Amino acid sequence: MTRIIPPTFITQSEEQLDKGYDPKWRGDSCDFLRPYYRQMLISLVLMIIVTRAAVSGPYFVKLANR
Repeated sequence: MTRIIPPTFITQSEEQLDKGYDPKWRGDSCDFLRPYYRQMLISLVLMIIVTRAAVSGPYFVKLANR
């Protein structure tokens, strides 16, 4: 009979993955992103504009077919 032995990464404890919310991580990421606030805001506005433009195309075709 063949015995199957799972790899060690499967049998290791998942303690790090089960770690809950860490408020220090949020503060660190906010500190990292603070200098890029303007670029992030511009990107968000442009993404909204591009998304609306992509969705409006089929809507205008619908209006033209009436």
